[in-house]
Amino acid sequence: MDDKEIDDTFVVHISLPPNYAETKEYPLVVMTDGVWRLSDHPKLRPLMKDGVIDDVILISIGFHYWFHLFLSYLE
Repeated sequence: MDDKEIDDTFVVHISLPPNYAETKEYPLVVMTDGVWRLSDHPKLRPLMKDGVIDDVILISIGFHYWFHLFLSYLE
């Protein structure tokens, strides 16, 4: 996502609940420092699937230049 006002680009990741339905409304959880919070997406999905937490739409937003560092961190 480009921000022309600050002349920078952000990486946005969106994860839908396991049993997502277009007709249902869901709360949003927006995580800043998204590159570092991206690993939370797969950790939260089983909790939703098992009914431990309510279904939510997960959104993480982070600076694009940290994304490459994050990917190397996962390797």
